Amino acid sequence: MTNGPLLLMYVTLQRLVELVIAQRNTRKLLARGAYEAGAAHYPVMIALHASWLLSLWALGWNRTLVPGFVALFVILQIGRFWVLRTLGERWTTRIIMTPWAAPVTAGPSASSAIRTTSSSRSNCRAFRSHSAWSGMRSCSAYSICS
Repeated sequence: MTNGPLLLMYVTLQRLVELVIAQRNTRKLLARGAYEAGAAHYPVMIALHASWLLSLWALGWNRTLVPGFVALFVILQIGRFWVLRTLGERWTTRIIMTPWAAPVTAGPSASSAIRTTSSSRSNCRAFRSHSAWSGMRSCSAYSICS
């Protein structure tokens, strides 16, 4: 028997647990006055991620794991858990706008240049232009606009 299915089961279970956590966090944020942006994109994202997971199962169920890739996967998982832990209740699978909340500046965001550089201000102006075009509200709650 190959050991590919073990990793696939882990990833599948991880994504299902994360969906439950994301739904709980989304409910809490919305109850506190947050709002969702880009809700029309969410079904497409679900289809994309479901297709990705199904593709992994179709292509990897009978594969043996390569140690180098397993090591890379473990390193990336550490980064993933770091992000999830840092965001805490603000982590969700949807785009939830929290106008009252300051941008997250801990964890991986602490070293991010996107928060305060002058280029991020121009990115924000470009995003506002796109937001007006696409019917989204404002980007004032996005961390790139601080």
